[in-house]
Amino acid sequence: MSELPFYSTSTWVLGVFIASLVLYHVTLVWRWPLGKLAWKRIDYIWLLLALLGIIGATGAARQAVARNWAIVAERGVENATRDIGERIEFGTSGAVCRKFERSTLSSPSPRFESIQSQFDALCAWFREAKRHIPSGPVNERRPLTLSDFGPAPPQILDPWPVASLDTALIEYNKELAAYSIMSAAAERSGIEWLLALFGPSLLATGLALRITKVTAEIRLEQVTVE
Repeated sequence: MSELPFYSTSTWVLGVFIASLVLYHVTLVWRWPLGKLAWKRIDYIWLLLALLGIIGATGAARQAVARNWAIVAERGVENATRDIGERIEFGTSGAVCRKFERSTLSSPSPRFESIQSQFDALCAWFREAKRHIPSGPVNERRPLTLSDFGPAPPQILDPWPVASLDTALIEYNKELAAYSIMSAAAERSGIEWLLALFGPSLLATGLALRITKVTAEIRLEQVTVE
């Protein structure tokens, strides 16, 4: 579709207003004039039309704001994803994937091999975790925990490598939740779509009816004075 729907233009809304104004004046003021009580009841109608128009405009405003915030939240998810990658990269660096050399200050043999084995196991765990760094469209991703990267990570004397990854995952999940909320808020239900499309026309019709009521009330006052 290369053109906007005709009913979404300001020209259309203005045309609806003028046509409604003429129609209401011809039918309700001149052709079949209403009494004072009837015009009081007309308030319910034009106020309802105005309310529907305002609701439609509010939904459109919410969607526009939420769409912008969803873009910001998506960037937050990507930043959190990079943070996860950096934490895993640290787990595969020389800080974890290293070979200890014996010295006079080294632990006794069984303890020494045990420490080396723990570091080797954690290094292998991080190398496997590297394959599970989240990727793809943000709207298709889901929250993550350490278990999504494999079995429980081996423990070493320094808990920071695993703890920092866990912290990065918590932040990632927060950003992903914010993105999901904003994405949902940017969507519209079928009723909201109808109100967004026809809300301005309804509001124009309601205002035309209100102006017609003013004309009718002036005529009624003139008749009373005479």
